[in-house]
Amino acid sequence: MTNRLVLIAALSLAAGVAPTHAQAPAADMVLINGKVITLDDTSSILQAIAIRDGRVLAVGSDEDIRKRADARTKTIDLGGRTGGAGFDGFPYPCAAGRPHLCR
Repeated sequence: MTNRLVLIAALSLAAGVAPTHAQAPAADMVLINGKVITLDDTSSILQAIAIRDGRVLAVGSDEDIRKRADARTKTIDLGGRTGGAGFDGFPYPCAAGRPHLCR
């Protein structure tokens, strides 16, 4: 019984310390040291963003997002500037009768 409890405790501890980002693919680009506006339900403002294949991979603290980088990842220091996700095919200029602003 005691051995089984020790084994369960050891496995639980190992699962708790294992990095959750280990299986995650590395980002193509990370933007750190900024104010990233997420536009989620609470309008969160975070420090950094990781991007892969043109899509947001993760947002979070500088420390968390740096973990998404590898030797091939381009790192951009935002220097405290504000940024947010872009929108492909943003439709409002077209709907507002400004076709010259449409792609």
